[in-house]
Amino acid sequence: MHTTPTPRTAGQTLAWAAGLTLALAAEAAMAQDAAPPATDVPLTAQEFQAFVAKPFRSLPPSGKVFHVELQPGGKAVISNDYNDVGTWRTEADNGYCLRWNKQRFDEKCYRMVKRAGRLAMLGVDGVLVSWIEPQQ
Repeated sequence: MHTTPTPRTAGQTLAWAAGLTLALAAEAAMAQDAAPPATDVPLTAQEFQAFVAKPFRSLPPSGKVFHVELQPGGKAVISNDYNDVGTWRTEADNGYCLRWNKQRFDEKCYRMVKRAGRLAMLGVDGVLVSWIEPQQ
């Protein structure tokens, strides 16, 4: 059985096209943010140690904002719409590994780089996990 599509009004067609354009633009922007550019610059050991000595905000592509504190002695604290604590350790010159008590029981490791004038946290596979900025 063949059905004929219901004709759209000019306003419906325009609204549909605008929605599609916005969705494609958002997808392209997210892909651009996540793509590892050739200009990633790893933090030096000194830059990394100075940065993690203070609380910071983690801004993943999901849009949530997490407040993170990597305390001396290996205690990690995170807060958003929930709180969690865990342990952390440094990994190489510009990275760290975390294990949370509630949200993750396995250890995950990350490294920090400068990307397009911002700090980025990458997974071990090099994929953008989160943008990082000092907590104000």
